[in-house]
Amino acid sequence: MRLPASPKLFGTPCWVFPILAGLAWLVTLLAILIEWIVKGSPHYPEMWPSQHLSYISNAGASDWGHPLFISGATITAIFFSITFISERWLRHKGKLLHSATKWSSVCWVAAAVLTATATCALVLFTIFCVRRHAVVHYTLVATFALGYILAAALLCAERKHLCNTFPTRRILHWSLRIKLFFIAVELLFVILGSVTMYQRMYRTSVVVEWLAALFFSFYMASFAVDFFAVPAVDDEKENAWDLMMRSWDEDVGITRPQWVYGALEKRYSLLE
Repeated sequence: MRLPASPKLFGTPCWVFPILAGLAWLVTLLAILIEWIVKGSPHYPEMWPSQHLSYISNAGASDWGHPLFISGATITAIFFSITFISERWLRHKGKLLHSATKWSSVCWVAAAVLTATATCALVLFTIFCVRRHAVVHYTLVATFALGYILAAALLCAERKHLCNTFPTRRILHWSLRIKLFFIAVELLFVILGSVTMYQRMYRTSVVVEWLAALFFSFYMASFAVDFFAVPAVDDEKENAWDLMMRSWDEDVGITRPQWVYGALEKRYSLLE
């Protein structure tokens, strides 16, 4: 499948911004992990006596890790915010495939609110470190994780509607599958992390937290796929034919399966 050209923002292809967001977060985490290992894997005061591996928050609260954690999270938040806002703006301008329905608008607005909240929490929990503000830190971490998972669920609902509107565009189906995969994996990580921490299995809990954080960087980068869902003449024709058929069916009280509209549209195009 050949990908179409992505729209540009500030002269830069828009797919670059989610890649930069994912890379910024990935580099931040790897830098913290490598520096902690190079320094001899120190045991910090806020760590449990039997905890031999450092959580991200532990190493990120150290004198050397705190400024790195804050700067990395801030850069990540900036690039991901540009990604999210530009994606919606391009859809509104018709440069990306869109469906102007109330359901899609409601899903996107709710997802935008949750994403903005989670992004703010991402920066704030690096500022309010676990060593000095433990309760606030853990509350912000929970807000961050829950916000992005719920936002992904709402984006899945919007993408599903787009898939129904443009059933022949495989890029939309890939976008939906990636977000569904993210929800499933992150929920699994949240459950495993919570259970292992409650059971005081700190080594396993730490590994799960690092894997969940690293996986989030790939989720942000996956938004690059959405910027290749550009409209084409065939899409506009298919959407217009689909809307015409649905309107006629509603007038006469007929309900057809989704595949029927696609089949009728293809037959109509062959007869032209």
